[in-house]
Amino acid sequence: MSSTPSSSALDASVLVLNKLYMAIHIISVRRAFCLLFKDLAEVISLEEGTIRDL
Repeated sequence: MSSTPSSSALDASVLVLNKLYMAIHIISVRRAFCLLFKDLAEVISLEEGTIRDL
């Protein structure tokens, strides 16, 4: 088996917005899921597999 680096969807980037919908950070999808699980974040909109703000 050869180990080649592969890109995972969990390593993609997510834009974090504050309560005024202003961009404050860019984090990984993996970190975004952790914030969602801990109820520290919420999904604004999900369209065709991508998350978008309103």
